[in-house]
Amino acid sequence: MGDKKNHSNSMAKDQRDTVTPSSALICAMGSTHTLLMKTLHTHWNAKGSRFLAVHEFTDKQYVSLLKELDSLAERLRAIDAVAPTEMSVLTSASILREDHLDIYDASKLSRHLADAHSGVSDVYEAFIKKLGDEHPVSADLFTQLAGHHEKVAWMYKALID
Repeated sequence: MGDKKNHSNSMAKDQRDTVTPSSALICAMGSTHTLLMKTLHTHWNAKGSRFLAVHEFTDKQYVSLLKELDSLAERLRAIDAVAPTEMSVLTSASILREDHLDIYDASKLSRHLADAHSGVSDVYEAFIKKLGDEHPVSADLFTQLAGHHEKVAWMYKALID
């Protein structure tokens, strides 16, 4: 559970090597959507001594993730690309695995989300390096998002018993 790799969807090495602004943004939309679903699972199903703290924190997080999806979609439109809305496209673009969680303990769910946010942050940092100076606006968006996901991962870790 504590290993980020457990949450990873397979992203072929050649896909990572040929990152374009639109492919990175679509991957980010898919990953953010998967994070949103994981966050809602936690918000609705968490149990235990940390329930209230986790419930209130995830309430803020799913609103933040919806805003992030909007920012990513708007950036795609700004570069004249189409923002995907099909579930199959979002799921396959995500670096996170969509999984059926049979977990309800608030602390374990917080660990799961902390690891997922850390994994997303790591991939966004790789996108920043690939996009670099050639695509500064997209790279800047990923810089902001990577820092945000690092912070959220830290905050979820602080909720663990």
